[in-house]
This record gives sequence, structure tokens and C-alpha cells, in this order.
Amino acid sequence: TDVQISSNATEIVKAEWGIDESAHKLNDNDIYTKYNGVIAEPSWFSQYFAELLPLNIVENVQVDFVLPAAQVLNKYVITTGNDNESRDPSGWSLSASNDGVSWTILDTNSLPNAPFASGQSRLTNFSFDIEGNSAAYTFYRFTFENNQEGTGGDAGKLIQLGEITLLSKQ
Repeated sequence: TDVQISSNATEIVKAEWGIDESAHKLNDNDIYTKYNGVIAEPSWFSQYFAELLPLNIVENVQVDFVLPAAQVLNKYVITTGNDNESRDPSGWSLSASNDGVSWTILDTNSLPNAPFASGQSRLTNFSFDIEGNSAAYTFYRFTFENNQEGTGGDAGKLIQLGEITLLSKQ
């Protein structure tokens, strides 16, 4: 009865190089692995990952968690990725559902209020309380945006995260 995780974005996976930066890495209890979802193609992408083209065209990255049973979510923790702070989300919302169709927004964060600021250490945990939620849900969806400018060879837009932990009082 594992948690199922999926994303609407193209994920960076290349088996022959041992690269797996897919959504299930967000909940593998290992902050040293990471998830990378592509919003806009970086200049290096077609050279190294041509087999992943064409990209899923997305304006933001949605990551869905489907739990084996409904849970009341009271807190969540987001861990930054191991490199390149320009891939940190500049904002997000967390929504919940019991049917995967009708969603209730539980929390939102955005820069400058989001904690991911320039110069933050990599692999850092940020904890967020969900105030006033008493409803149990089976589906949880994070919608991440990235309004930051890439640097160097990273002129594209990606969302990179090390881990997401969902916590309840139970």
C-alpha cells in the first residue's frame, strides 16, 4: 500500500547514465536523490536528453500524491535539491481532493514569502503548518511555479526538489 506519485512535467531520466530524477524520488526517504520537472527547455537539454523530446508543455509543475487511505494533513516538509538554486520553486499551492477532480486549496506560498531565497544552503528542509485543516483526503497536489531566471547553461526553467514529506498528527 505505497503512496503513488506522478507529475505532469517531463522528468529527467536516462537509465544508461544512471539518472533517475522522476517524481517518485520525492518520497524515497533520501534527500540526496532529487526530482527535476521541466517547465521550459534548457539549452543543454536536446544534446543530452533528446529521447525525452518533445517536452510536455506545462506552465507549472504539478506533483500528485495518492494515498492508500484518506489522511488529515497537518504539516509538510519540502527539501531543496542538491544544486542550482534557480531551480527552486518561486511559489506553490497545495490542494487536496477525495476524487481527483474537485480540489480544495490548503496552503499557498510565493516569493518573497516563500523561504527559498538566494544563497540558501542546498538540501535544506523547510516545514509548513497547514492551519485549520480537519478533513481527510486521499489526493494531494502540489502546483509549483518557477519565475526565477536560470543561470549559465540553465536558461530553461525547471523545478528541482530533494524530498516532500506529508505529515499528519496520527
